[in-house]
Amino acid sequence: MMENETRMKKIAFDPSTIWCKLSELRLCMLIMEHKPVGEERSVKMISMFQGLNKIRDDEHPSVKLFLSGM
Repeated sequence: MMENETRMKKIAFDPSTIWCKLSELRLCMLIMEHKPVGEERSVKMISMFQGLNKIRDDEHPSVKLFLSGM
């Protein structure tokens, strides 16, 4: 194996351009709400995934700050 192949490649993208602050906040809130550990981990992960894809009417006040465009 060549030495170049064994080196770790650098990430070619900036995570801050992929995840906005709203997405990060919602992900953290969903992790705290569902706590995806234990036997029902898969079910809780699906719930988190669905939660990231929806904007609800009863969003947490800290999320509404981002949705209002302030």
